[in-house]
Amino acid sequence: MAAACGGGGGDTSDDVTLRSAGAIAVDADDVATTTSTEAVAAAGGAGEADNGAAPNDDETANTTTTLPQEELEPGEALFEAVGVFQSCLDAEGYEFIGIPFQGETDPEAPVNQQPYIDALVACAARSQIQERLAEADAAQADLTPEEIEDQNRQFIAFRDCMVGRGWGIPDPVPNEQGLLFGGFGSTTSWVAPPGESLASSDDIGECTSEAGISAGGN
Repeated sequence: MAAACGGGGGDTSDDVTLRSAGAIAVDADDVATTTSTEAVAAAGGAGEADNGAAPNDDETANTTTTLPQEELEPGEALFEAVGVFQSCLDAEGYEFIGIPFQGETDPEAPVNQQPYIDALVACAARSQIQERLAEADAAQADLTPEEIEDQNRQFIAFRDCMVGRGWGIPDPVPNEQGLLFGGFGSTTSWVAPPGESLASSDDIGECTSEAGISAGGN
């Protein structure tokens, strides 16, 4: 899941804006993204060189396997995007310290430095965190009071599980909708135990499953 991202060039401070959930909005047109097409082609070429000849269509058909893609719930997809985003920032040598020019207007402040802004823009594009946030927002827009109560119960169970495994997660505070999980903005204050991270830890998935079972039994 972890990925190293290069910082974008140019003045991108106008592309980073604050949302109510603490999200980062990025103009995708201003960010150069890469694919693995060249790497795949190179790998294919190396394989052909080793075998002496390229496989014919029949051989390709016989060796191709299609694996089913698991579709994540919006909340799970958001957690995954947060992990990729934070790992990307870490690879760039940064940690998330806030949104540029929001609250701290001093142009010399670390949060307003162009290299940090470039890293935010590139890592937001790489992780697709803006899209995942929009999906999570849409899924929560029409929650009934009963659904909000159920989600809060699950988050409390999830937090208890994570804290029990050594994670530092502050006491939750309801947002304007009454939800205890504050989205991306709240995860930046989580403190992982030694050797763990949001991007690589199995604790996220295991505690999510445990919380769903626990809350469902109440």
